[in-house]
Amino acid sequence: MKITHRQTPPDAERPRRKKQSGAALIAVLAVALVAGIGLVAVLDSMTAPEPTEPERTAPVNITTTQPSTTETTTVTTTAKTTAKTAPSTQAEQPLYVLPLSNNVIAEYSDTPVWNDTLQSYRVHQAVDFGGHVGDKIVALTNGTVTAVYNDALWGGCLELDCGYGIRVKYCGITTELDAGDTVKVNQAVGTLGEVPCEAATEPHLHVEVTVDGDPLDVLKAIDRMNN
Repeated sequence: MKITHRQTPPDAERPRRKKQSGAALIAVLAVALVAGIGLVAVLDSMTAPEPTEPERTAPVNITTTQPSTTETTTVTTTAKTTAKTAPSTQAEQPLYVLPLSNNVIAEYSDTPVWNDTLQSYRVHQAVDFGGHVGDKIVALTNGTVTAVYNDALWGGCLELDCGYGIRVKYCGITTELDAGDTVKVNQAVGTLGEVPCEAATEPHLHVEVTVDGDPLDVLKAIDRMNN
């Protein structure tokens, strides 16, 4: 008996090969896709960054001062300069100042007024400036000390010659000045003491001013001379 081996016809085998080759192609494409993505990522990381435009900064003008032997007038005429007057090192002083405070406890009077200490009426051709014992007393104006003494009624006294016939007398002052000393307006000349003949009132400086021997209200004189 003749045995015949059955062979798979070529056409029947072809589809299976096509199926196998198709699956292989898909696998290859998948691997290639994964590899391609990785390669792209690597290439992207290795790609040099694009050059960026440098930051724009405002130009800075730097001026240096150097000695120049040419046309110095060009430099001085290109800038505006403002002339300034240097402040005075010493403030201007008025001609007259109050010698102690502006607390006037007894005004000038040509007519008799009651004196509580002496229990009598007396003219008061002076101005009494109130204060506390030990307060600083200053020169009413520029002058030269003519006398320093103690009086039983008026206490410590200081007399100044201020020129132009003007004389100033402080009563109730403690001072270390001597005759012949010169003083400037507002300069410290002593401290406040007591006036025995006016002890009934609060501590004060008794100030008398005369012009050519005539008594003058010191407050009016100061106001007139400083205005």
